[in-house]
Amino acid sequence: MIADRKFQLVGPYADIHRDLMRFPADWVPPPIDEDDDGDEDMPFYEISLEGPAGTGKTFFEGVLLEDLHQRYPRLRSVVIRKTRVSLTDSFMQVFEDDVLQADHPAIARKISRANRQEYRWTATVNDGGGVTRLAGMDNPTRLFSTQYDLIIVVEAIEFTEDEYQSLFRAMRNTGAPFKAIILDTNPGNSSHWLNRRPDKKGSRLRRVRTKHRHNPAYVNPRTGKLTARGRQYMDILDQYSGVARKRMRDGIWCSAEGVIWDNFDPDAHVVKRGKVTKDHPHGENLPDFEYFIGSLDLGWFDATVLQMWGVTADRRMFRVAEWYGHCIEGDTLASWLIKAHQKYDFVRCVSDHRPEVIHFLNERLGWRGKNHSENLVMKAQKGSGSVEAGLLLVRDLLGDYEKNKASKIFFVENSTMHNDLYLKKEGLPISTEEEILGYVWSEQVEGKPAVNKPDPGCIDHGCDSMRYGVVEIWKSDFRSKKAILANTPKDHWNSEAVKSMNAEQQEKWLAENDL
Repeated sequence: MIADRKFQLVGPYADIHRDLMRFPADWVPPPIDEDDDGDEDMPFYEISLEGPAGTGKTFFEGVLLEDLHQRYPRLRSVVIRKTRVSLTDSFMQVFEDDVLQADHPAIARKISRANRQEYRWTATVNDGGGVTRLAGMDNPTRLFSTQYDLIIVVEAIEFTEDEYQSLFRAMRNTGAPFKAIILDTNPGNSSHWLNRRPDKKGSRLRRVRTKHRHNPAYVNPRTGKLTARGRQYMDILDQYSGVARKRMRDGIWCSAEGVIWDNFDPDAHVVKRGKVTKDHPHGENLPDFEYFIGSLDLGWFDATVLQMWGVTADRRMFRVAEWYGHCIEGDTLASWLIKAHQKYDFVRCVSDHRPEVIHFLNERLGWRGKNHSENLVMKAQKGSGSVEAGLLLVRDLLGDYEKNKASKIFFVENSTMHNDLYLKKEGLPISTEEEILGYVWSEQVEGKPAVNKPDPGCIDHGCDSMRYGVVEIWKSDFRSKKAILANTPKDHWNSEAVKSMNAEQQEKWLAENDL
């Protein structure tokens, strides 16, 4: 029991332990009642323990596991990692050596860790008694052959989101007055689903940040000073540098080294739309837009990305909508553009240079054959050195909040207009914001000239689309019809008469006046 242990639980570990142990020890499941109105729902805990290496996450999980099984004899649990074999020298070693005593009944049978498939807490396992299975996603048949009250997911960052969600169907046992999934992880890339999920609207997953001071083996809880073991371990962690140091020592979710737009800050650049009203059709938190422009990066197995940008009079750009999907056929892409034009009446859409696709899209939009000086969809500005120049322009326009340089580029939150299940299942980015965090410069090869280009292995479809749009707005003399009308000398036209024209009449007027 806890009183006999060398180390006590502190910080958030003690809070979670207290919360799950607060129910009566003699609890029994209520009888099945056809008239049950669901007023007394069983609590369901979904907790992500995230922090640097050495914060005691595994030790806590072992303590929680033993104490819950002692309190609820019919509780059934599973400890799972990506592969079963990877549990042997990680969780099992800490659990058996640091939590359980050598003669503990759960490990009384002399079976090697590699061959152990479960911990038996009572002698009545086959009659519903307590057991902890040891499993991996490499053997899902065995994993889902039993129903559980408690699931512990070790190194959850190794899982895809779909694999994690598949665990929910196993939460059907009635051996405890609650259901709980406890995950543990060291932080990784900022775009990882495990970092995003706690912040999603409606998500049950609670983020619990663990620190080295929560591990009494490394930090004395009474004095707050490192123990001898703690000093030795921190010396090891201090050998990390760069991104690895931030993740493993400091416990920070961060993107890869060499990020091209390292001044991108989701807290500063991602804005909430606000309520959509008649006076604010795009959201009350957004400014008035002078015009909208589209940008398009074409792909097939690689994603196709269509973005809509609202542009203000001072050329601040707000990504108000984004279609992001793989294996998108021409008809589907055309339907995206038609919907975008109906809603935003964009005045131009710039695309990477695929003449046959651009021709097809203009025809589907009904644009070709009309008396217009330019197509609605047109190729993006490109040329020698254009990629690097565009990357640097985007970086400059993202600003630098530490230096009080305001941004000109913003992303409206929840702007995704296409839910691509394949990309989500594969753990790939589903928005430009997610791409940016892993969009890095190509490594320099020693003895060869420096090449300032993105790493060819980067996922860059949304980033390319954004670059096309930014360059079009900032590196051309393009102005919206509204801006042209507003800046034309008043002695050339009657402002009230022109403003009362419909779009077709204004287009004709502009052509007649060589504007």
